[in-house]
Amino acid sequence: MYRTCLQTVLDLRPATINRHLGSLKRYFGWAVDAGLLARDPSRLVKLIVLGSWYASTSPFPSGESDSYPHQRFKHSD
Repeated sequence: MYRTCLQTVLDLRPATINRHLGSLKRYFGWAVDAGLLARDPSRLVKLIVLGSWYASTSPFPSGESDSYPHQRFKHSD
């Protein structure tokens, strides 16, 4: 439910959502290790797979996905 809210209501990017979820998972893991919780409520939460999302949302025009602005232009010295 929280992940869905981050995706749909707040329209956050997958990497940002994973940072939020990762922080919660680490916090709950610490709380279990410290004896504050009997079980980790985030154990079933899955992070978003980034590869397919980033491949479909490239900021570069077609054919330029592996070049950066500083590599496309040659400097004449």
